[in-house]
Amino acid sequence: MILDGVEVSFTPGETIYEVASRSSAEIPTLCYDKRLDPFGGCRMCVVEVEGVRNPVASCTTPAAEGMEVRTSTETIDEHRKILLELVASENREVDVDPLRGYASQE
Repeated sequence: MILDGVEVSFTPGETIYEVASRSSAEIPTLCYDKRLDPFGGCRMCVVEVEGVRNPVASCTTPAAEGMEVRTSTETIDEHRKILLELVASENREVDVDPLRGYASQE
C-alpha cells in the first residue's frame, strides 16, 4: 500500500487507519476507539483512495495491496473543516479546543 507517497506494509485485515497510525500520517478521528468495532460515524478519518470516486472512512476500509491513499488533500481538509463546524454548531457544550488545529483559521 502507498500512503502519502510512501510504501508501507500492513497485515491482512488491518484498516487504512490502523496502518496510518503506525506511520507518520495523521488522520483525525472523533469516534474511533480501538476497544470498539469501528463504524465510521464521525467521518473525520476520511481519506482519498486512488480510483475510488468518493472519500472513504479510513477506520472501516481495509488496507489492500496496490492501494494508493492520500490522507491530506485540499478536498479532504475542506471536508474535515465542514464536519468540525457542524459538530461545534450542534454541540455547544463540547470542548472544541482539541479540534481547533483542524478548523478554519479565518
